[in-house]
Amino acid sequence: MNKQTLIISKYVFIFEQDGTYLLFNIKKDSFMELTEDLYEKLITMQKTGKSSLLEDKDIVDKLTESGILTTKLEDQSFLDEIILKHNRQFYSKDTMDLTILPTITCNLKCPYCYETSKPKGVISKKTCDKIIEFIKKRIKHEPRLNLGWSGGEPLLGIDKMEYLLNSIKENGIKLLSHSIVTNATLLKGKALDVFEKFPLDDIQVTFDGIQERHDKLRIHHNDKGTFDEILKNLDEFVVRFPKTDINIRVNIGTHNSEDFIVLKEFFHKRYPENKNIIVYPGILAGGKGYGYNSHFFSSNQLSDFHTSLLNKNKKVELPSHECKGCVANYLNGFVIGPKGELYKCWEDAGKKEREIGSIIDGYFSNYTLYQQYMLHGSFIDDKRCLDCGLLPICEGGCSFKRIENKFEGKRNNLCDHYKLKNGQSLKKLLYLCYQQQTQLD
Repeated sequence: MNKQTLIISKYVFIFEQDGTYLLFNIKKDSFMELTEDLYEKLITMQKTGKSSLLEDKDIVDKLTESGILTTKLEDQSFLDEIILKHNRQFYSKDTMDLTILPTITCNLKCPYCYETSKPKGVISKKTCDKIIEFIKKRIKHEPRLNLGWSGGEPLLGIDKMEYLLNSIKENGIKLLSHSIVTNATLLKGKALDVFEKFPLDDIQVTFDGIQERHDKLRIHHNDKGTFDEILKNLDEFVVRFPKTDINIRVNIGTHNSEDFIVLKEFFHKRYPENKNIIVYPGILAGGKGYGYNSHFFSSNQLSDFHTSLLNKNKKVELPSHECKGCVANYLNGFVIGPKGELYKCWEDAGKKEREIGSIIDGYFSNYTLYQQYMLHGSFIDDKRCLDCGLLPICEGGCSFKRIENKFEGKRNNLCDHYKLKNGQSLKKLLYLCYQQQTQLD
């Protein structure tokens, strides 16, 4: 490489934390501790592009060998690799990813719910049969399926879920993964029997905070809280399905940010032997029509919240190279409603104007929206994302919000909290990871 062409790779994150000067190479998940002088030179080089600031040949050679100093062409090659991987996923014809809503009805009446005005009803056997036809028509040879259930409360339609699962098996469709999002109040009896026959890979259950808070928000139609009921069902589920990952989402906003750590410790003590339980924060977001309008984090508050979690974590992991996009951008990724409506995103479910078609009436009728998701719903169509050095550790943002921004003039934030407040939470995470690595060494 010609010395004049050398640049600091945009996939290098240089920072100072607690008096330590560090460099993290995102491409290689590797750290380098810097002297203050080298830190200052590299920061200046990032800002000015002047490689002449580095006069020590040994340092230049070392930084070049490790990929920290590179060329624009090599950085572009790394980005092209990410894009190619995505295109393979997006346009694969071998697999179908379906989220099926057996119903949009729910057995609870959470006061913040924004789905109360959506259509009622449970999926029919006829619609289930049409789903099988749809899968086999889209994937003609050895069809494979990633299947997820959501709603409403999907377990209100457990009989039809069982019928469809039996049909999938009878038609030789290979079930690659099987998951459900449920409020868990009906996670008992027949539902457990069905899942013993068709095991779940993972399940998501939501809590709205500690019991006192949860029981005021996640309630039955008779105003009875659900905290103990859900726990009872989870206790049985954990015993009967030790291999299923249980993702416990804790809805968190400015009103209950302290609840997350309390509940995380609670569940780890309740199920100490179960390594498949993951407790994570569900950051409340939304706008007009959502019931949590007064509890959303500001950008700074969100960054502070994630940083505070790191301060309380005993063990942390490097951010993974996710950057996998969203199923909404997959050629064969769909959400199917209880009447056979087709959507690209579950956020669109129940909205007539957001249907892209129907498996009952001949598939695609709103091809414009389908194309918007496929061509403009991912980071591949966003120059800011393509120019961002954090892209490999970012999901690329929500496709639904990206479409809103591009075609409806909205201003949704698509960036991960890692970029907020000058990378505060990312600096803290990387610093803790570096400390762990040095202690192991």
